[in-house]
Amino acid sequence: MTSNESDQKLLRDINHELDRSCDRLDAATLSQLNRIRHEAMAVSGQTFTPWRVFAASTLTACALVLAVNFYLNPADTGSTEELALSELEAMEVLSADESLEFYEDIDFYQWLSMNNEL
Repeated sequence: MTSNESDQKLLRDINHELDRSCDRLDAATLSQLNRIRHEAMAVSGQTFTPWRVFAASTLTACALVLAVNFYLNPADTGSTEELALSELEAMEVLSADESLEFYEDIDFYQWLSMNNEL
């Protein structure tokens, strides 16, 4: 027996067993199932209104634009070495003996040292 034949036999057996179990349902359960089936069919027959279609397509387009944007322009957080150096520099400034006024005028001191070399 091939796999396809065994699958077909299994489906027939399952279908037969489900049919037998439906035959054993009482009238109240059958009535309730029938009512639920009719309610589901009534709901499924409703069509989409134009604003729902527009809202769904707009949301889909926005999600697509965001996904493409994140894919093409990933956030540049810098390398871990750069982050470690900036943290090290901050620790040096905090633990240094110089006053904060020195660090406020550091650009001037750098300019002065560059001009003295010339």
